Amino acid sequence: MTLEQQLNEARVKSAACGYLLNLLLQRAEVLKPGLVAELAHAAVADQAGVHPATPNKDFIDQIFAETTKMLRLTGALPNEEVSRR
Repeated sequence: MTLEQQLNEARVKSAACGYLLNLLLQRAEVLKPGLVAELAHAAVADQAGVHPATPNKDFIDQIFAETTKMLRLTGALPNEEVSRR
């Protein structure tokens, strides 16, 4: 398998995981309203706890940004909902 094929396979798997996670979060929100907001606030708190001198901090911040984006994609979280408590 070529590098390009491997990268494409990894992108497809990543997208499938994101889609599956979105489905699971939507259903979890139905069963426990407010869960997505709780997860979003926890992610914000976790990110705030990352020390500024942490190695690969930019990458870590990108992970948290993508997490917030994924939580918003569920449709259960207004844009202004995610903030530090």
